[in-house]
Amino acid sequence: MRVLLITTTFLPAYGGVERFLAHLFGERQDIHCDVLTEPGSSVVAGWKLIRTPLLTGRIRPRWLGTYKSFKHYTEKHDYDVIVLGHYAPYLAAALRCRKLFGTKVVVITHGMDILSYETAGGLRRRMLVKNLPKADLVVANSKFTNEHLKRLGVPESRRVILTPGAEIPTSTLTKLDARKTLNLPPDAFVLLTVGRLVKRKGHLLAIDAFASLAQKYGIAHYVVVGRGTEEGNLRARIAKHKLEQRIHLLNNVEDTDVVYTAADLFVFPSFEGKAGDVEGFGLVSVEAQAHGLPVIASNTGGIPETIEPGLTGELVEAGEADEIAKAIEPFLKDPQKLARYSDRSRHFAKEAFNWEVRRKRIAELLNIVTTIPKVNIDVVVPAFNAAKTLAQTLTSLQTQTLKPRHIIVVDDGSTDDTSEIAKKFNVQLIRQENKGAPSARNAGFAKTTGDFVLYCDADVVLQPTMLEKMARALLLHPEAGYAYSDFKFGWHTFDLFDFDPERLLKANYISTMSLLRRENCVGFNEDLKRYQDWDLWKRLLAKGVRGIWVKGRLFNAGFGGISTDSAKDVWKLAKSKFGKQ
Repeated sequence: MRVLLITTTFLPAYGGVERFLAHLFGERQDIHCDVLTEPGSSVVAGWKLIRTPLLTGRIRPRWLGTYKSFKHYTEKHDYDVIVLGHYAPYLAAALRCRKLFGTKVVVITHGMDILSYETAGGLRRRMLVKNLPKADLVVANSKFTNEHLKRLGVPESRRVILTPGAEIPTSTLTKLDARKTLNLPPDAFVLLTVGRLVKRKGHLLAIDAFASLAQKYGIAHYVVVGRGTEEGNLRARIAKHKLEQRIHLLNNVEDTDVVYTAADLFVFPSFEGKAGDVEGFGLVSVEAQAHGLPVIASNTGGIPETIEPGLTGELVEAGEADEIAKAIEPFLKDPQKLARYSDRSRHFAKEAFNWEVRRKRIAELLNIVTTIPKVNIDVVVPAFNAAKTLAQTLTSLQTQTLKPRHIIVVDDGSTDDTSEIAKKFNVQLIRQENKGAPSARNAGFAKTTGDFVLYCDADVVLQPTMLEKMARALLLHPEAGYAYSDFKFGWHTFDLFDFDPERLLKANYISTMSLLRRENCVGFNEDLKRYQDWDLWKRLLAKGVRGIWVKGRLFNAGFGGISTDSAKDVWKLAKSKFGKQ
């Protein structure tokens, strides 16, 4: 697979975004990855870097000049997918390349990249809201980031969560040697913070917290590693507390393994800054735990997802130095608690944040997005006196980009030429006495063997990519039991929304024209005269089975794609609630 990775920042810079991208796409045999990034003189071993300005200031809109570069390299190298390493306005240029070449577009988001544009308002926010939902897939680095994507209108079927992983330490360096390297006392209790020296990282809070404990615990030392604009303020605060010999500000550490190995406890005091500047995940927390360091962290952004409170660390209210101090002190008092948390931290990081699992997952995701799914789909078509519409329905099924394996037509006691028309197509035909659509669907399902099943009514016309898009959504989301979409119903159009169980209990908005996993085909209640489709979805919901919405009007239905009673409910819901998301 050929990937064009586009990012304004990359190695040798060593931030969380750079490391995330490098781990996902570096040193792979299954993915050939070129990196399009900003001009610079650095050469990074093992990477092909294409350096060009990504947002030119001479042309408006600024991404328009970038489009020429994207177009040139995409056409020249025939990439399968363009991956934006973070959100940026030049997503618009990537989408134009998709329209021109068919190249899929994936965006990896980290929290701050989308929040900064969202809170900026104006044109920046409008471009974000307009373009991000159009990407073929948007990867969120945390549940926190995923919730923001949901609010921005990115459909659940195009959102997945892929958190960063943790590098498992391989160094044989001992704690004693690491402390010797850093000129730390061998018997000290060492607290550590690693991160850019910017205000919202909360270093001043941690310094104040340490100062409140320093006199009582003379063995405690605090190491702060990073560079940034706040360095002067931090040194001034350290001097104010007269702790120059106990707080060590290091801005030239190249090997972070040394500082992690030297430490006993990690402090992560970030808080939400201006313009939505917040930790979308908190990679340093995971890295610290991989080295066996319990974490004292702020309960903000995506940080809570990186620890197990009460087992590998503690969460404190963001922005409160006193709370940080209270959480640190028990570890100073109780070496056994420190050892217990340390053992669990190392195990948690290894099991929950394995890089190899994430590298495998990104390859799976890109493969699902760029290829037609290889799945077995059987289609059941109940038909009663459908001679006027059946041929069009079967034609639309047989011209799908993802071909169904079997099409089973159940003639439910028709008195017209329904069966004769079905015989003209390569389908399996079943005849039965007229028992109604629920019975016909059940009879058809009994003849299926596919992993996925579509109940398709005989007066429906499918868009050519319907099965492909629904199957792709289910492959991307193995937790979903079935996929449903927007549709046209007679003269009306129904543009739906992400699965909402509360709204489903009030009224049916999901058509029988949904692709189900075989295990969720629990049968239609043949005793019901009304709402057989709604009954199916409610029974599945009672078992914990959820649907997933595929955005786009993927079929045109007559009064067969959804029961007449359900259709009335959908129309009422459309007028009263669809606009109140």
